[in-house]
Amino acid sequence: MAAGSGEHDNESPIKIGSTVYFVTCFDEKIQGEIMCFDDTTKLMAIKSSSGSRKGVCDVNFVNLNFAKTVKVLEAPQHAKKDVKDLTALNIEKVKQKEEEAIKERKLRLEKGISEEGIRLYQTLTKTLKCTWQDKTIHVEGVLIDPPYRVENCKITNPNPNTNTSLEYIKKIVVKHYVDQQNGS
Repeated sequence: MAAGSGEHDNESPIKIGSTVYFVTCFDEKIQGEIMCFDDTTKLMAIKSSSGSRKGVCDVNFVNLNFAKTVKVLEAPQHAKKDVKDLTALNIEKVKQKEEEAIKERKLRLEKGISEEGIRLYQTLTKTLKCTWQDKTIHVEGVLIDPPYRVENCKITNPNPNTNTSLEYIKKIVVKHYVDQQNGS
């Protein structure tokens, strides 16, 4: 590779998993393993030992256009999947899931469920199995009625397990509304 050219040669192709050595245009020396590489922008992420603590790594982003020297010290020990080798997405299935989600949301809105109720339901379904019964959210033996606030949470069948569930779900509801207020 020509010094300062910022290009890598075809004889030593840069591949994910390779160990490389760089000297940047600022004379900074970086050595480590290539984690990812974007051929369009010539940007790569290099993982190297931080030296300060065991099991901790530094990650440097290097633009090959600003590298004085690039040397491939070691080829990858095992073949890593190239992006082209990844399983293709089933676009039809993605579109179908999107259409189902839109249809479900419209149905909920037509039944008079508020946007707040729908958002809380989505938050709860990230970690818990939930169902709708009319306008009421059912989750882990707890019912949440409109307007879907902490004070609207109640137990269906009181027992020690549902009491624990009620307290847990109330915490999730509180956190949901705090996150909504903070714009998260």
